Amino acid sequence: MVKLFRTAQRYELTLQPQLILLQKTLLNIEGVARHLDPKLDIWAVAQPVLEKILRERYSTRTLLGEFRKRLPELVTQAPDMPRLLRDWLSQQVDGKQNLHMHSSELADLARISRDGQRQTVYAILGTGLLITAAVLFGMDAGGPRLFDIPGAVWLFGLGAFGAFLSAWPRR
Repeated sequence: MVKLFRTAQRYELTLQPQLILLQKTLLNIEGVARHLDPKLDIWAVAQPVLEKILRERYSTRTLLGEFRKRLPELVTQAPDMPRLLRDWLSQQVDGKQNLHMHSSELADLARISRDGQRQTVYAILGTGLLITAAVLFGMDAGGPRLFDIPGAVWLFGLGAFGAFLSAWPRR
């Protein structure tokens, strides 16, 4: 499990929760199996089953069936392939390869990130204004007074309150 996390961190990959749960399940199964029989090698036991699944999934018959299904699509796109390949190769050589991705999930993540940055900035601003108001109150700063509290303290206190309201998460 640790090796999985290290590999993902090294290559800056995002692990899917399903993959982590699968890995955890496999570790639990192996732990139970070793508890029942310490000499049991779960991978040696699973190898014939996995080989059968892979043989069925990637057999020549299955691959030919998939090719037959996709043949009409390949035939309709074939005339454009030489031009597309030449354009792609020239972009690779010139270092001008562009990747354009449009995803609602990416847009949601960008929005969440912007909102988080905004909230952080307002929270820091509010904290600074609150500290400034506390220092001014402690120093008994001069200036006009309202309810026996200096006006600058009111100003910074209200600014801090407004900043904290702006930083409050919205739903």
